[in-house]
Amino acid sequence: MSEYKPSSAESTQGGGALSGTTAAPAQPAAKAATSVFTLAVADKAGALLPPDAAGIADPCRREACELVFDVQIERGSAPDTTDLALYRRLEKIGHALRELYLSGPVPNEERFRPHFVRLFYIAQLALEGDVSKETSVSPDGRTSTRKKVGGRLSAEAARAEITALEADLIEDAAPGLKNSRLIRLAGTAAQLALPFLVAYVLLMLLPLPTTTQPGVVGLLRQLGIEHDVAANFMLLWVGTFVGVCLSYAIRTHEFGIADLTCDNPDFLEPHVRLLLTGTFAAVLAMVAVVGLGDMEIGSIKLSHILIGPKKAFVIGAILGLSEQKLLGTVQAKLGGFFGSADTKKTT
Repeated sequence: MSEYKPSSAESTQGGGALSGTTAAPAQPAAKAATSVFTLAVADKAGALLPPDAAGIADPCRREACELVFDVQIERGSAPDTTDLALYRRLEKIGHALRELYLSGPVPNEERFRPHFVRLFYIAQLALEGDVSKETSVSPDGRTSTRKKVGGRLSAEAARAEITALEADLIEDAAPGLKNSRLIRLAGTAAQLALPFLVAYVLLMLLPLPTTTQPGVVGLLRQLGIEHDVAANFMLLWVGTFVGVCLSYAIRTHEFGIADLTCDNPDFLEPHVRLLLTGTFAAVLAMVAVVGLGDMEIGSIKLSHILIGPKKAFVIGAILGLSEQKLLGTVQAKLGGFFGSADTKKTT
């Protein structure tokens, strides 16, 4: 990308710009203070887009969708940690913009372009400098235009502008994202809940066994399974799915830039999250039923799942609402059991 690196005259802040002027003695010092960053733009495939005749990149071009930071490291001149931190934040915003508005089957140019142009100029002021065009006239009367790089924003001002850009992007994209993700989660929950509801109805409609006709209920009892308890566990799963959806609707009221491209911090797909939470809830309920350790939720105990379907559904919904803490609860219950067993063994 050497073609995007400005020459020494272009990188100065105006010294020796006009033809016929005398170079100031302090010009080398100004060159040393120049930023090591030069900003360019690339298309969707990552190919650099050529700048204009003055050497200035244009973010308004429809093909431009990615920032390219050309770092020119020379002896005694290198980006510091503050510059690199700003660079990383700007790259994350650029990635979020492409994922939000360009990754779908129909790119949303109208919503992408204003954010991208603003991102480009903030990045330019923060890392490269105040870029403008300078016109000069040669002795033979010919006019030429070249790139001129001025001063940069302070680190505090740059961070404030980047934060404002992030807030505006989140305000623009977060409502639609939250609703679409919630609808997707609820749709997945409905699909998974259907077989559990069918199993509940079939278990409750099974005829009771007789002395001459044990039936399915008699067979289940021979296997150690009470059909009404198994039916309650089906509703426990359904309640857990409902609770997980409510949990997502309640807890995701604050978005960060990373949340715009990553649905969940634990990287679980909706069906995996639902099934995993339901499994944890069923394990806790089984622990309570067999007497290894009960847990109270208000006036309801987990062992009350044996009593009736309503309490089974409510217990599942409450456990689903607390899905973020459910894994820790299971670990505490089982970990405490194994810890006490190990203690007895050693003593």
